[in-house]
Amino acid sequence: MSWCAIDLFLVDILRIAILAMLQQKKGIDFSPLEVIQQMYPEDWELFQVDVFLKVKQLYQEGLIEIKSDSEVINLNNDLPYNSKISKPSKLI
Repeated sequence: MSWCAIDLFLVDILRIAILAMLQQKKGIDFSPLEVIQQMYPEDWELFQVDVFLKVKQLYQEGLIEIKSDSEVINLNNDLPYNSKISKPSKLI
């Protein structure tokens, strides 16, 4: 399997894991880092960029909201490090 294929596989796994955690949390905001900390407890720091890219994609698709200090933010550039994610209000 090539590195590109591994990267695509990881990204799909992250998408599934983020969406699954949204279901588990039932409306409670959580850090996207929780997802990778649960998946990769010893090496989670290696996957921060991957999870932030996936969160940005899910936001652009309208599947999640991103909050910082309990306020919904409009994500145009980088994801704030202290951000929390949740289901969009319109989907709850």
